Amino acid sequence: MTVGACLLLITFFQMLVKIIPVLSFLHHKRGSQELVLSISSLIWIIQISVQFLFPVSDAVHVTLNLCFSGGLLVFWMLLFADDPAVVLFTSLSAWMFSAVLTALCGFVAASAEGYVPLGVEETAVLVFILFLVLYAVAVRLCAPATRQMFEILPLRTIRILCVYPLLSLIVFMVGFSGDTIRFETGGNALFNLLFMGMTLAVYFLLIKSLTDLVQRKEAELELEYARNVVVQQRNQYNQQLQNYESIQRLRHDFSLHMRALQGMETKEGVDAYLAKLADEYRLQAAEQFAEHRSVNAIVAWYAQQCRTQNIRLETHLAIPPDISIDALDLSVVVGNLLQNALEANKRLGELEDRYIRFDARMVEDQLMLMIENAFDGTVIKKNGEIISRKYKGGLGLVGIRRIVSRPGNDIEMSYTDTIFTVMVTLSA
Repeated sequence: MTVGACLLLITFFQMLVKIIPVLSFLHHKRGSQELVLSISSLIWIIQISVQFLFPVSDAVHVTLNLCFSGGLLVFWMLLFADDPAVVLFTSLSAWMFSAVLTALCGFVAASAEGYVPLGVEETAVLVFILFLVLYAVAVRLCAPATRQMFEILPLRTIRILCVYPLLSLIVFMVGFSGDTIRFETGGNALFNLLFMGMTLAVYFLLIKSLTDLVQRKEAELELEYARNVVVQQRNQYNQQLQNYESIQRLRHDFSLHMRALQGMETKEGVDAYLAKLADEYRLQAAEQFAEHRSVNAIVAWYAQQCRTQNIRLETHLAIPPDISIDALDLSVVVGNLLQNALEANKRLGELEDRYIRFDARMVEDQLMLMIENAFDGTVIKKNGEIISRKYKGGLGLVGIRRIVSRPGNDIEMSYTDTIFTVMVTLSA
């Protein structure tokens, strides 16, 4: 194989390194996957043609590569449903991986010279193929965790994260060889590899730390919901206890009150006495929305909020008290759904029809939850999915999606100009 053919294959492998994460991590629009491959291939062909037909200096070569890469990035931003910050971060990270793999491939091929019966360029092709296979497998394995990271991290954090791979690429392009493979060994080449390795290590540690931080905040939010559920249940229990004590006192004093009433001669006196009794033994009815205690406590709290905000609440909740769904998970889902619906109604004017309709019923071994509410028609999407406008980065809906991501669970959202509907399925 000629040197030119080997270098051509290596540039093709570099393009694959850049494309694989984009196709694996991002949400494709209809037909965009094929379009990404075709446009990327076309840009690669133009880039290679310019490189081989018009030999230029390294500085001009780097400039042309940046121009072609910038054009490719613009196409990717238009073709994917994800936020531009997510596309930018994925693309910059992929180009950073390409620079590292290229440098590692050149170092290994140069180190193997004299030990294998192949030229250094042919060895580089074989080494790059091996690295490319391992890289593709690693990307495939990391795809679910990466998509989850994009869901958890706020868009502002992702935009800030873009700075790191961008600065790393600038250092690689200016200080090292960038995308140009160099067959070098010795101290300088080893130092370059170690520096790139440290850069990647810091990159992964930074992402891991930020993801853990956001997950801790999400866990704190869920814990706060659990605390609210306990407080609401305790309040309901105290109210029921007060009612019970009032009934017991009324029973104990019943005969005395009857004698007092019998001794009264006028109707006005009887009415006044009864009014005084009603005030003394006033019973506050505990609202009952569902047989499930945790759900009932949460709905009762939001019912009070709706009354305060003049929002109509309609509920039809047939949730068994002994349902096998984890009480905390169910509380997080119900609490988030009602909170988002309440916030959506509060954004509307008081003269508009503000309402929340919450239905729940068992269908075989699944609990079906449906909540419908009025809203202003404005939605915010991240990575193609609707997120909450109350929590930065959508922590509320992330909590629901984490629960419904388990086998047998599901969530669907739909909306018109004035109505927002969420349907959640939980396996019992």
